[in-house]
Formats: sequence, structure tokens, C-alpha cells
Amino acid sequence: MRILDKYILVNFLTSLFCCLFVFVFLYVIVDLFCLLEDILKNKVPLIIIFRYYLAFLPRIFIQISPFSCLISIMYTLGKINYHNELIAMRVGGLSTFRISFPIILFGLIIVFINFIFSEKVVSENQRIADQIKSQYIEKKNFPAAAILTNLAIYGFQNRQLFINTFRTKENEIDGLTILEQDKKQNVISKLFAKKVIWKKDYWQAYECWRYNFDHQGSVIGSRYFENIKLEISEKPQDILTQVQKIEYMNSRELLDYILKLSNSSAEAAIRNLWVELYHKMVMPFTCIIMLFIGIPASFILSRKMVGFSSIGISIVGALMYFLIQTMSLALGKNGILPPLASALITPLIFLFISIYLIVFSL
Repeated sequence: MRILDKYILVNFLTSLFCCLFVFVFLYVIVDLFCLLEDILKNKVPLIIIFRYYLAFLPRIFIQISPFSCLISIMYTLGKINYHNELIAMRVGGLSTFRISFPIILFGLIIVFINFIFSEKVVSENQRIADQIKSQYIEKKNFPAAAILTNLAIYGFQNRQLFINTFRTKENEIDGLTILEQDKKQNVISKLFAKKVIWKKDYWQAYECWRYNFDHQGSVIGSRYFENIKLEISEKPQDILTQVQKIEYMNSRELLDYILKLSNSSAEAAIRNLWVELYHKMVMPFTCIIMLFIGIPASFILSRKMVGFSSIGISIVGALMYFLIQTMSLALGKNGILPPLASALITPLIFLFISIYLIVFSL
């Protein structure tokens, strides 16, 4: 690595670590004040608070790293411009892209770290953080995930399941309603079971009523069963998978979940899940996009506008990016844009504009 590359990279890393430290500190302080009433009321030990924020740290890093990258590159390159070092580099024959190359290279490393964190670390630690918050800070009346109530599940083979109470340790359900639909989403049958128990590889239902409907929704037959083996594919783990939050799933788990639902009639839910999946896969690349945004913006700053000006422009640029991204994701979930396009349109727009400014305008 050339001396100039080391000089630029060291300055960038110094700014980046300072930004990360400051934003993590502010994030924790703000969140701590929000939870302070519950912490004092429930007398939460310091070690529990430390474990909570340690588990929460990977998600904080994922959320603040793009903004930290943007501020760091604008401050670093703006500082070079302020000291007239940029003029010397260009006189020496270096292009804008070549000057920024070590930072872009390190940005790819940050993308890789974010991707690994997102797939391997964030999901599990987010679950741990939520459990600690629920059990120790908010002190819910029941253990997390031990008893689940009022569940609505999109089942396989065009079925919807409504569960009053699901005891996860015993794999028992009290009050199960199953609606079966045709391809046009018309309900063709309804089954209600007072109690359902998992028997190793199938569900055994007790005290059941089954109703059949015609296409106008009128009952054309009913039957009572003292007990019956349910012909459904859902296992207890499938129900828990649907109950758990999307942020608890990595990309592979989310894709498996979507594929299992692909034959159902829950088109809106499936479309939303595809949008979430593509967004989850694109999100780690936000850091490199922010670096490309910051390169032309930092070089066009006046030499007298380095410190707070770089922060202000960074805030405006980041807000514009995330505002457009939020709008495109909403359009994707409403079916106006294809799911893949809704996740890619914002980063591609900003990437192409940034590359154009770097190559042709500077």
C-alpha cells in the first residue's frame, strides 16, 4: 500500500471509529432514558442492563454504520481539501476515484462485516435482547414464547389458522379454527376444534365441528367429530416460525418461510415478505452507497466548510436516501412496484448519480 493510501485510510478510520463510538453512546443513552422508569420500578441489576445492551449492540452497529461512513468520508476528504492537499494530489496526476480508492476498498470490508452480522449475529442477539427486555425490564406476566395467544397464521395449501392459546412447551392448542380457501380466496370449509395436541408427527383434534360452504358462502354441510387426525402440514415449529418477528429471521430462514407460503392465497403477505427479504439482502450495501455519495459531496465543499458543513450535508443526504427508500418499500408492499425493484431502486439511483459526479463532473 502506498504512503498516500495509508495516510487517507488512517484519517478515515479515525473519523469512522469516533463516529461509531459517539453514535453508539448516544443511542444507548437515549434508549436508557426511555427505559429508565421500568428499570427503576423493577430494580433491574446493572449486569442485566449490560447484557441487554451487549445483545442489542449488533443491531445498533448495523443501523448507524451507513451514516457514520458518510460523515467520516466527507470529513476526511473535506479536511484534505481544506489543507490544499487535494490540489497537490491532482497536480500529481491522481483522479478523484484513485484518491478515494482505499476508502472504497475498506467500505467493501464494512459491507462484508455488515452482511455477516445481519445473517449470523443480529437475529439471534435481537431475540436475546427482546427476551431480556420482556423478562427483566418490562416484566411481562408470562415467560417469552411459553404461552402464545390470539395467533393468526397463514397456513400451507390455502389455509388460515386462528389459534386462541398455544402452549409451546406442551405443543397443545386450545381453540383452533381452520379456514380453507380456493384459489379465488373463497372460504370452502371451516373447522373448529376445542383442543388440539401434537402427537409426534400429526395433530390430534378433539371436539371438532367441520362446515362446508358453497361459492356464495352458504353452509352446505356440517359434521361433528369427537376426535380426528388433522390433515394439515404445519408442525409446531412452523407455527413458531410464523409467530416470530421478521427481524429474528436471517435471509435463508425468511426465504424458506416464503417458499412454504408460496402455494397459499396470502398474496399480500407473501409480497410483503419478498420486499423484506430483498431489503434485508440489500441493506448491508448501504455503507458503500453512502461512501459513493460522500465522495463528490466532500470534494465540492468550500475549503472553509469542513466541520459542521460536512455533518449537515451528511444529514441531508442520508435523510433523502432513507426517505426515498421508505417510499419505494411502501410502493413495493402495496404492489405498485415489484419487490426486487422496490429494494434496489433507491441504492441504484444514488449509486449512478454518485458515479456520474465522480467520473464526469469533478
